[in-house]
Amino acid sequence: MDIKQLYSNFDLKEICDLYVDGIRNTKSTLANSDKRFLENIILHHKTRTKEEVLVAIILYSVWCPDEAINYSRKKGVFRYRIGGCKLNNASYYLDSLIKYGRYLRYGMANTEYLSMKINCVWMYIFYSKTEKKIEKDIEKHHQRRIRKNINGNKLETALFKELVVYMEMIFVRGNELNRTPNERDVLTGYSREEIGEAISYIIYMYDDIIGIDEKCNYWIDSHYICSDDIVNLILLACKILRLQELELLIDYFDYKISKIENRWRIWNDTNFEKSLRLGYAKTEIQSQVFWDNHIKGDNEIMSLKKISDMIIEELKEDIIKKTEKGNLCRYRIEFPTPLIDFMKNDLKEYSLFEEEMISLKYMEKEMVSLDEVLLNKKVTEHANLGDVLLFQRFFVIIFDLCNRYS
Repeated sequence: MDIKQLYSNFDLKEICDLYVDGIRNTKSTLANSDKRFLENIILHHKTRTKEEVLVAIILYSVWCPDEAINYSRKKGVFRYRIGGCKLNNASYYLDSLIKYGRYLRYGMANTEYLSMKINCVWMYIFYSKTEKKIEKDIEKHHQRRIRKNINGNKLETALFKELVVYMEMIFVRGNELNRTPNERDVLTGYSREEIGEAISYIIYMYDDIIGIDEKCNYWIDSHYICSDDIVNLILLACKILRLQELELLIDYFDYKISKIENRWRIWNDTNFEKSLRLGYAKTEIQSQVFWDNHIKGDNEIMSLKKISDMIIEELKEDIIKKTEKGNLCRYRIEFPTPLIDFMKNDLKEYSLFEEEMISLKYMEKEMVSLDEVLLNKKVTEHANLGDVLLFQRFFVIIFDLCNRYS
């Protein structure tokens, strides 16, 4: 019988040994085309009804029980949080498969996994409660935002812009927090990269809840950026993303989870964790060696840093001037236009500045590709990687100048 017909006629209420054996007898094996049909339903579980997905998993399990569970695990079916999806049916799938498992002959490893994962329903509760707290804080901040009319211009503070400034403070400017890696209840327990991901996640939620109006003039509240409120908000997002990462290890890399008194322990009883950490260490060492070898620079190669030094030496304090008009204070950068022409190089002749050459060499190493291929690699319909290098020259210098005068 055709798999599509079996799928259409499948009745969840009739599942028993005789019903499953009857289906198995109508079709001796599951062909690759049949697998692709069922896998496509499982893959799109976020847009399908939970009953449709469960039927696909059970039908797959009739012939290939462990393969069905392994595929579903890797596609996030049993995950208690899936990005961009409001509904979550993980508990429904787990409960149902445990209930029908005795008819489907799952192996010991997957039987243990299903039982272990259903005991982690607290993850869903944590995700839901924490996300609601973030939503509440976003709405509260928006209601209390500062709105002013200055010189006919309507300005208002916005959380997303304040988050970007906070990230710039700790990431771009290198204001590293005093790390306490073993403490996950404080922001210092997370790396800059984790904090950056958390901020991106909050901005995504902000855009979904409040929205960002391109016509609006957004401003920042410096008091909020320096307050505990923004730290606590980012910490909530860090905790969600951290737990999501741990759940991924359970579903995708066969990590175990168990409760010991009031604490949950996640571990892997193979050498995978050691290999993973060793791989990170080797990558970090290779990266450090690369930068140590290249950052020394070549005195014969002109760098953007040298141009910045020349500008400061020549113009000193005149390049950035503070102007005040009413209640709005601004800074004006008087950038010498001849220097813009000086920075124009013909990329076809590989006239790159030192920083650009180092970036290109690093990309060569990471992407295992030649520089000619990389420079011509398309990043948008009308621009390639070489255009990106040229485009950012001016902004690199402006950033360096602002850093010195800030």
